[in-house]
Amino acid sequence: ARRAYDTAARALDATLPEPPAPGACTGPALEKALAEIAALPLMPKRRVIDACTRCVLADNSVTSTETELLRALCDVLDCPMPPLISENGATIGATASAA
Repeated sequence: ARRAYDTAARALDATLPEPPAPGACTGPALEKALAEIAALPLMPKRRVIDACTRCVLADNSVTSTETELLRALCDVLDCPMPPLISENGATIGATASAA
């Protein structure tokens, strides 16, 4: 998880705060953050989506849950869903999520 988070930070070319502890993200906090991102112009929103996509691809495996979360984010931000392509150019198919 930390490697994926760091990958997203590099994609944003930003120093991000430490990731929150598991369970620390609340619904209202997520809604507030999404509203702030949705209010951004198109290009910054696309950078956020690119960073999230790189986060998903960091382990070269994409679960159906990751795909659906990314799809939901793109929908909320009114941006197209990017292709899920690894750094070497291979398309990564969705795998069953671990329950």
